[in-house]
Amino acid sequence: MLTPMYYDLIEHQKRQTEILKECAKLMSNKKLSIHISKTFPLEEAAEAHRSIETGETMGKVVLLID
Repeated sequence: MLTPMYYDLIEHQKRQTEILKECAKLMSNKKLSIHISKTFPLEEAAEAHRSIETGETMGKVVLLID
């Protein structure tokens, strides 16, 4: 999602906005959810990366920032 912002691709940014709005609507209606596999404190970011690289996670990995 960062590429259109980085390269100032306005039409792609508009399309991503539409997609995000639709996702928000689906989440509000409980038709879409995000599975969080693991959370790590920011200090363990390297371990979080290892967890992803080894394939032991299914879902999102979240870094917690205090």
